[in-house]
Amino acid sequence: MKLDRKQRCSQLQSWLLAWLAIFTACGFVAPATAHEVWIETAATGQPGQAQEVHVCWGHSGHRQGGESLASQQPRLTAWYLGPNAARETLPLTLKADHFETRFIPPASATYQLVAQLQVGIIDREFHGLPPKTRIVMTGKTLVRGGEINEPTETESAMDLDITPQSPLDSLRPGGVFAAKITFKNKPVGGPGVAATLSTLGTQPFPQDPEVEGLSWSVKNTPQPNTGEVRFPLITAGRHILSVRYTDETPSTYEGDLDFASQFSHLRKGETCERTLHVVTLTFDVSPR
Repeated sequence: MKLDRKQRCSQLQSWLLAWLAIFTACGFVAPATAHEVWIETAATGQPGQAQEVHVCWGHSGHRQGGESLASQQPRLTAWYLGPNAARETLPLTLKADHFETRFIPPASATYQLVAQLQVGIIDREFHGLPPKTRIVMTGKTLVRGGEINEPTETESAMDLDITPQSPLDSLRPGGVFAAKITFKNKPVGGPGVAATLSTLGTQPFPQDPEVEGLSWSVKNTPQPNTGEVRFPLITAGRHILSVRYTDETPSTYEGDLDFASQFSHLRKGETCERTLHVVTLTFDVSPR
């Protein structure tokens, strides 16, 4: 019997909901809707050769553009770290749905590319966050420049950091990805550290008005003593590991930014009661 479009959509929706129930039972959940910063670029490069780098801002891998993206530029910085831990700034150019820069690996080594957005201090409750909370969003990815015989040790790139414990060039669907979460070089974990691995995979959700969904994602909690967290790899494609952690220590902003927006503000000498860190690590999983 031939089904009409409405019947086909209903059948497709039922199929997806059934799979969603299975994924939820296994620990898979819908992605968080909070904004985050992430970096997209090739995982490998050659010394002396430039490669394009995209710094993105949006929801769970879905880029946001327009005026909302442009307004982030004064508060966004990018840099890279090499094996000697020297920090080199990367200039950013605004595009339609991302900021663009170029990275040239100086030598054969593993490099950390980092972008950080100072969201500021909120005066009133915002998305469940209490007033006087400062928000910092950071995105990171790793680029291997040239031939490397042994893994390159990397220094911590930011306060809340994600360090892969699995070789990134050997990740395949059906395997496991492990990472270590640290705050100021000390392991953090437990219920206060939310870690989510999200991906569109190689087969994104169908574009249908009766189907809701952005991407598949799985949540896990890092071990309190070691900071280690592990995730199953379901499909090939770009993956974003997002970690949220609130440092409850009051602090004073000592930077040079001076701004006030509808949602937040930041200027030198201002104090906050806590700092929410939202950090991402972007990496690719190759097909089997």
